[in-house]
Amino acid sequence: MKKLLAVILITLLSCTENTKASKIQTTPAEEKLETQVHENKNISGNWIFTEKSQNSDIPTLQFTVTIKQDGEEISGQYCAIANNGAKIDCENETRYNLKGKLINGKFTGTFYSFFGSSKDQGKFEISVIDNSTISWKVLVSPKAEFYAPELCKLKREKSAVSSADTKKKFPLSYTGLDNLNWEESNRYANYNYTYNLPDYKNSSVILAKNDLNDDPFYTLFTLDKNTRIIDSLKICYTEDGYPENDKRYFFDFVINSDYTIIISKSERKDYNNIKIWGSKYKISDKGIFVKYAK
Repeated sequence: MKKLLAVILITLLSCTENTKASKIQTTPAEEKLETQVHENKNISGNWIFTEKSQNSDIPTLQFTVTIKQDGEEISGQYCAIANNGAKIDCENETRYNLKGKLINGKFTGTFYSFFGSSKDQGKFEISVIDNSTISWKVLVSPKAEFYAPELCKLKREKSAVSSADTKKKFPLSYTGLDNLNWEESNRYANYNYTYNLPDYKNSSVILAKNDLNDDPFYTLFTLDKNTRIIDSLKICYTEDGYPENDKRYFFDFVINSDYTIIISKSERKDYNNIKIWGSKYKISDKGIFVKYAK
């Protein structure tokens, strides 16, 4: 009986030691795997989803999301352009309208539409498919009108702009104009300053400014290889409603890294801009500013 107890005790001690050794051997591998998973979950950057109808280069829906990740938490801002550009659920200025946290391998959180109040929030879920693809899903819709898709896969955005100057950052809006290194130039009629933006495919892109009066205005120009003007688009200015009314309107813009351009019209009231509508343009391969069809 004593011999049998001794054998059982030795067997139990042996199993215990083997278990401990096994745990010590597998821990580094488990830690490495957890580190790899955490690194692959970093989704900071610009993401885009486009939906096109047959035989058309103009998207019926474009959904872009700019995300900043800090550890397991994210914040971001989306821009949803639907109905061939007729509905623009975007904001020209930086205004994060979504935030979330990594839970059980997925980012879940809340968002709101730019058509509604920041207090009227829906819920979203973002899944990481791979380093270049994420999945967006609306779990609960906000009560207000919104145009973010219910479900889609977004690709990490690759800029169509070729430039070694990393200081020229997109998206560019009215609030960032004072940070540009403007060059004094009268090459373009009615303009006294210019700024060279990165080229787009075969076209040079110039932003021109006129600040000779109380209301500066800005225009984009595209140039060919011989520096001849191909096309122009006025993107930022003020306008009076006279004689129809005594209102004052402000036209603002956002230029994205793929050279899609959003121009918004707002009414100036009590020192605030109340958004009325927005329109979207892109630069064609020939350097022409093309308006998205409504």
